[in-house]
Amino acid sequence: MAFIPLISVLGAIIIVAAYLLTRKRSKALRIGALVAAFAIVVALSAWLRYAQQPAAPQTVSDSAFDATMSRIPLYRAILDHDPATAQQLRDQVVAMERQGRSEQEKIDAIQQQILLISMQRLQQTPDAEAVAYMRSNMEMTAALQKKGDDVCFRYLFPAVKGGVNPVRYLTQDQINSRMAADADMYNASFGANKHSVTEAEREKAHHDLQPILLRMNERYGADLDLMAHPEKAQGKEGQLCNMVQGLWQEVFSLPMASAAGIIRYSVSSR
Repeated sequence: MAFIPLISVLGAIIIVAAYLLTRKRSKALRIGALVAAFAIVVALSAWLRYAQQPAAPQTVSDSAFDATMSRIPLYRAILDHDPATAQQLRDQVVAMERQGRSEQEKIDAIQQQILLISMQRLQQTPDAEAVAYMRSNMEMTAALQKKGDDVCFRYLFPAVKGGVNPVRYLTQDQINSRMAADADMYNASFGANKHSVTEAEREKAHHDLQPILLRMNERYGADLDLMAHPEKAQGKEGQLCNMVQGLWQEVFSLPMASAAGIIRYSVSSR
């Protein structure tokens, strides 16, 4: 069964990551992609801290949310292209704040929606922006692993041992780069060069994955199954982080169109 962790800790990143499943007659393995909605997480975390300060609750919560989110590239992009969804996100969080819902409940509710939005928009994002988006994910993963294997593992698989707040470990430049990649991916999916996935692309992505998975199987053997079952990775957290990064480095070594095709394929609902 695919292991698809949804982030559940304040400040951590939404993940659809690391699952393997058999597919088609060849029973080849398919890898799930890392999908982050980091910008919204940062903004919502900041807003929650602000909203907790003593003040007139309704007015301050509304204005704090608007002021904070208006500075976030991804939220501005959603507001520009899909104002109804942006308003829905805003209304939901403000309503939950007024209801006295917990921080985790608010974060979980928004992150799951951003997860779905990101997966959908990646299908229409041009090659360059799709690859840049995933590279940014992997750059963040590598930066967090420098802080410790357990930090990296919790970032990738928050459902197993609880997540981490990447903001505590990253520089402002790293955060800005992450947020820019989110917004660029989203904006590009609405542009004149937006992509349209074909069945031929899906078939090619499936085919392109096979030699990568064979090489990884030769290198890691039975441990490769940990990508499908990270809950069994106790004592091998660093190994699993290395496998996730190794997978995507292999993908990035392909021609851009092929790499982008695999990225879209890995987060497709089909």
